[in-house]
Amino acid sequence: ETYLNAIRHSAENLKVIINDLLDLTAIESGKLKLENIPFNLMDVVPSLINTFMYRAREKQLKLSYYIDEKLNKILLGDPVRLNQILINLISNAVKFTHTGSIEVNCTIDREQRSVCWVRVEVKDTGVGIPAQKLSTIFESFSQADASVTRKYGGTGLGLTIVKQLVELQNGRVAVN
Repeated sequence: ETYLNAIRHSAENLKVIINDLLDLTAIESGKLKLENIPFNLMDVVPSLINTFMYRAREKQLKLSYYIDEKLNKILLGDPVRLNQILINLISNAVKFTHTGSIEVNCTIDREQRSVCWVRVEVKDTGVGIPAQKLSTIFESFSQADASVTRKYGGTGLGLTIVKQLVELQNGRVAVN
């Protein structure tokens, strides 16, 4: 059974790596097509939070979300890619937070005529990132240091994919 678990765990890690590489390749080659379909954040965010609830409870973390009531409306965009962005960000928050909480906050950044800019923040009480590493965390294959890869796994591509998906949709991603 130990061998089976090791094989299953390795297969899951390999799947994550392959999917990250495929996504990155599609984005960088300009072949990734974004959808522009109607969706409501009230449908996207709560179900996504639910998928992380078990892991958060397991670590005794408080996982919560807030969606500004003014955002309870139909938006046009790519909910699948938004989901992918949030999965990466929340997954990192859960991975690197050992005590405390994780909050996902959705607010209106600004509105002009029929365009609505949404601000999505993922806040956590996690280990943090050294100031000198903040500028490189969105670069391919970069992690805070080699011990991060050993301890937590991952490809170091998650935030690169997040940055590129956000920028493809004329957005901006930043870290504090």
